[in-house]
Amino acid sequence: MYRLSLATCILLGLQSLSCRAQFPSSTSATTTTTEARMPYSTTTRMSYSTTTTAPASQPPSTTTSTPPWNPTSAAPPPNIDQCKCTDKNIWLDIYFLMDASYAMTSPGFDGATAFVQSVLSKMTLGQDYAQQTRAGFILYAANATVQYNLTWWTSTYDMLFNMNLTYSGSLGTNIEAGIQLATDRFNSAEHRANAQKVIVIVASAYETGKERDPTKAANTFKESGGIIITVEYVQEHGAAVPLLGSLASPGPYQFTNRYGNLTNEEVRQAFCKANCFCPTNYDPYTMGDTVPHGGCYRTVPLTAIQMLAANNCHKQHNGTLANVQSRDKSLFLGALFPSKTKFWIGLQRDNGGRWYWPDGTYLQSNDYQMWAPGYPSAAAGDCVYMYQYSGFSFGWFNDDCYDDYEYVCQTVPCCADNYCSTLA
Repeated sequence: MYRLSLATCILLGLQSLSCRAQFPSSTSATTTTTEARMPYSTTTRMSYSTTTTAPASQPPSTTTSTPPWNPTSAAPPPNIDQCKCTDKNIWLDIYFLMDASYAMTSPGFDGATAFVQSVLSKMTLGQDYAQQTRAGFILYAANATVQYNLTWWTSTYDMLFNMNLTYSGSLGTNIEAGIQLATDRFNSAEHRANAQKVIVIVASAYETGKERDPTKAANTFKESGGIIITVEYVQEHGAAVPLLGSLASPGPYQFTNRYGNLTNEEVRQAFCKANCFCPTNYDPYTMGDTVPHGGCYRTVPLTAIQMLAANNCHKQHNGTLANVQSRDKSLFLGALFPSKTKFWIGLQRDNGGRWYWPDGTYLQSNDYQMWAPGYPSAAAGDCVYMYQYSGFSFGWFNDDCYDDYEYVCQTVPCCADNYCSTLA
């Protein structure tokens, strides 16, 4: 989880509009530009406005700066959802906990089994590491037993045509035993270290007071990085199972047919979200849930010149220095560092005077920008750091690329369409 303190949020939330002074678009300059990215070039820059403004809490600039930018013209935040998912590419380790008790009934058990098989039918089951799902099945009533472990199925076809789950019809709804057994299996060699571990509980009943409360076992599993998905199967004349929802992980991981049709695709979408996660020691940029739709971020609390900072980011999960394309993103990044910390971001200037991000996207006049007063400076360097330069105000400052600052790397999350062979 990213380190976002309430106090920091309050401070950042009061960011003054003065942080958003901008430079004019490249079309306002009467000079021939080149698209080559040469951030350390000494080529003469395009001319800027002749109005001189000294930046807050920085040495006074000896060169000209741009006129203030109208903050109301900022573009809306771009679509930054980075959790790409194709069903056949999902690569999870999943244990299904199937209620095989008397309360489920034999027809209900067969219906639940067909539902689960249908969910898996569009996914690729197998034993390869890359972009294949492993699915195991645990049946529980008074006790819990493994009928198929994670290494059993060699293909989706194998699972569809050869699975034969055994309905016991005995008394008891020992969900706790099922969770404990699944946890033990995930702690064994059958679990892939780079795959997200998921428990799916499919239940029609839970007898409160007759079994051990599964809440502690569920919380322990979730705290260890696992995800629990619950499917409440309310049969005709059957009762609801309110406990199930409390066992599920936060987010879109609770399902029921109580209020109408429950589709296979809804559960597969939950698998897509479960399959989107950050490598070790990266903070997720979430968007209203626990899924890192906005990418994963790693701060480096040792200074480096900009080129070496970017190289370090690239070595780890093919990352880059962070981009800042919305106010929410700037608040998130600022909160990752102690106050008054200068840190490199990915914005650079080419030898034609145009600013671009690590993905090659050029900064447009209507894009989100947060230049500090007096910046960008025509004579200052070609690289950009972010800094809480005054009280509650953050801003961008361009500086010599061979100065050294701390920095923040960003990378695409591990997800169905972005396989991570290692999380370290």
